Amino acid sequence: MIGPLLGPLEYGSRLTSRELEVAALLQEGLSNKQIANRLTIQMATVKNHVHSILAKLDAPTRTDAAAVLRRRPVELAPAWTPRAADHLAAAEGSIPALRI
Repeated sequence: MIGPLLGPLEYGSRLTSRELEVAALLQEGLSNKQIANRLTIQMATVKNHVHSILAKLDAPTRTDAAAVLRRRPVELAPAWTPRAADHLAAAEGSIPALRI
């Protein structure tokens, strides 16, 4: 078996908020270019995130990572994203305020 079986909470303890966003799009089958466009980030940045996700999921390829993610999908509620959570935490004082 490739990669550990993790639920969304376990992913959250191993993946950064941006990696969770990228993982959610990866499990949808989006290419690096499509992910970069969707998140409005550079393709090189997406490649770095995908590389990190592969390492953290112990998956040798993105196909294997997608298989792991399909077994235990990353589910982000429409009104909630990791970035929104960062802003909420900043407002509550648990992390430094983000500059926008």
